[in-house]
Amino acid sequence: MPARHIRTAGAPDVEGDFGALAIAQCDGCGHVVNAAFRSESAEHLYEVHPSTNAPVHESMLRGLESIAANILGTPTSPQRILEIGCGVGALARLLARNAACVHLIEPNLSAADAKFGNDRISFLPGFFPAATTGERYDLVVCRQVLEHVETPLAFLKAIREHVAPGGRAYVEVPSADYIIRHASLTDFHYLHVQYFTDAVLRAMFARAGFEVTRFDSIKDGHDYGYHLIPAAPRETPWPGRANVPADLPLRITERLAAGRTRLAGLDGPLALYGACAYAQAFMGVYPDLCSAPLILDDTESYDGHEAYSRLGRLAVRKPTPEMLAELRHVVISAWLHDSAIAARLAALGYTGSVLSLRSDNLAGTSGHPPSLFA
Repeated sequence: MPARHIRTAGAPDVEGDFGALAIAQCDGCGHVVNAAFRSESAEHLYEVHPSTNAPVHESMLRGLESIAANILGTPTSPQRILEIGCGVGALARLLARNAACVHLIEPNLSAADAKFGNDRISFLPGFFPAATTGERYDLVVCRQVLEHVETPLAFLKAIREHVAPGGRAYVEVPSADYIIRHASLTDFHYLHVQYFTDAVLRAMFARAGFEVTRFDSIKDGHDYGYHLIPAAPRETPWPGRANVPADLPLRITERLAAGRTRLAGLDGPLALYGACAYAQAFMGVYPDLCSAPLILDDTESYDGHEAYSRLGRLAVRKPTPEMLAELRHVVISAWLHDSAIAARLAALGYTGSVLSLRSDNLAGTSGHPPSLFA
C-alpha cells in the first residue's frame, strides 16, 4: 500500500513510500491491528507528511464548530487545554476562543511555522508525551490520533498523567465496528495501526485509569468520541475473538471484487476526488485499475503534490469547470464528505457520472452518490 496519502510531485519512489497491510486479530483480547506496520518508519512518515484535514468545505467548518462546542461543554472558567495531534490547528483556533491557553503537540514539521493567530495558542513540536513540558491540563484532546499509535494503552496512561485534578479528556477514533458492519475496505490503510471496537476501547480505558462519562457516535457511526475522567485503573476483561465476526474477511473480499468489476466497466476519462487516506487505500488495492491522470482536491497546500501507487502517479489539482468537462466519471474518495462534493461538482457544471467509496446504506440516498462497491 502507499504509506502516504500524497507526496511531492515527481519524487522518486523510496522504500518509506510503501508499507504492507496484514490485518490481524489477537487471539486473547480480540483487538485488531496492522501486524505489518514498521515502527521504525513512523517518525519519518509523520515528520514529513503534508498537513491534513484542513477544512475546505462549509460542511467541514460547521462540523468542526460542532465538535469544539461538544468537547468544551459549558466550562465555568477558562480552561488550560492540551491538544495532541493538532494537524493544521483548525480545531485549536475554535477551542482557544474560551480557553486560558491551548498547547498543541504535533510531529509534522510543516506545522512548525503555522501562524495560529491567537496568543493563547502555543505550539510544541514533536511526539506525545516526549514533547510535553510536564504540565497538567483541565482538558486533554486527542482526536484521530490513537489509531496511529503502536502502543495505545501506554499512550492512554500518558494522557491520564497529563490530566489535572478535576480535569477530563476527550478521545476520538475511527470505529472498527463501522468497518465490520459495512465491510468498509477503504478504511484499512497503512497509517492506521489500530482498529478499535467500542468493546476493546472501553476495556483499554478502564485499564488506563479512565471512566467514560459520555459517548458520541459521530458521522453516522464512522467515528467514536469518548468523554473521560480519571479513575482508579481496573482490570476489565477483554471481549476476545467474538469481538469481530468470522465472516468479515469474506465480506471484504466480496466488496473488493464488486469494486473491481465496476471499475473495469467504466469507459472514458476518470478522476478521483479527495487526496486523502481513502484514496491511498483505493490506490493500494486497485493499482492496475487506477488509470486516472489526476486527483481532484480543494486543499490549497496540496498544490505541487501527487497521489501514487506502485503503477501510477496522480497529480493533485483543484477542480475547474474546464477540467471537469474532460471527465466522464468522478469517484469521490473523500467519501465522508461525498454529498458536499457531489453538490460542488454540480455547481461547477459537471454532468458525468459520480460514484463514492462509501460502503454504508447511505450510499445512493439523500444526496450521497451511489457506491462503487454496490
